Amino acid sequence: MEKFYTAKQIYAATFFGGPIPPGILIYINFKRIGDDSKASMSLILTFVFTIVLFYGMMQIPDEISDKLPNILFTSLYTGIVYLIYNRYLSDTINDKIVAPENKMSNWNVAGITIIGMIFTVIIVFIFAYSEPAFPGEKIEYGNLKHEIFYDKGDIVEQDLQSIGQILADFEYFNDVVQHAVRVEKKDSKYMLSLPLSKDFWNDSALIIELNNLKSALHTKIGKEFRLILLHYEFSGETLEKEI
Repeated sequence: MEKFYTAKQIYAATFFGGPIPPGILIYINFKRIGDDSKASMSLILTFVFTIVLFYGMMQIPDEISDKLPNILFTSLYTGIVYLIYNRYLSDTINDKIVAPENKMSNWNVAGITIIGMIFTVIIVFIFAYSEPAFPGEKIEYGNLKHEIFYDKGDIVEQDLQSIGQILADFEYFNDVVQHAVRVEKKDSKYMLSLPLSKDFWNDSALIIELNNLKSALHTKIGKEFRLILLHYEFSGETLEKEI
């Protein structure tokens, strides 16, 4: 018996799973009505659209993206799914779903939605990993090529190399885990941003070590330093603590 995904199931998969699950469901519907060319095209366009969408979202400046409601992006791909389904599938599928037995189960839809969400997460992580840790120019330091980001013209390379050496002396730059930091010049001070889990922010021994790091930086470079500890939440929010 032929079974198909209904419009409601496809829209629900879109709302809960993003752009990939409905693309898979539409692909299966096309395959089952024997339209292989549209099936292949729908799957290709689904992944191309998803890649373009999330890449574009990551290029939007934070000050703009923070003001955009999430429903805006959901409405965008939901509208596209609606247009495709009603233009190419609606009449054909409605004619074929003549009994409840011709409709795919909601459990099947939920499973494909979860699979689509996993693909979406993988795409997002690939983009996030490929993005620079900080804006600006960078130099690399050490065997693991630790990254020091800075604004061109603000800081001389000699100071950047000295910062790298001191971070290596304090074993923040080591041969085990690659790290990235950012140095900014603010008035007569240098602000050094260090990614560090918030679980360690109140560790007394670490606070002492960080103060020693500031003193070493001040002595070696001759500038007052402030340290900005950064913690990245899974939601994308960044927490900061200044020392």
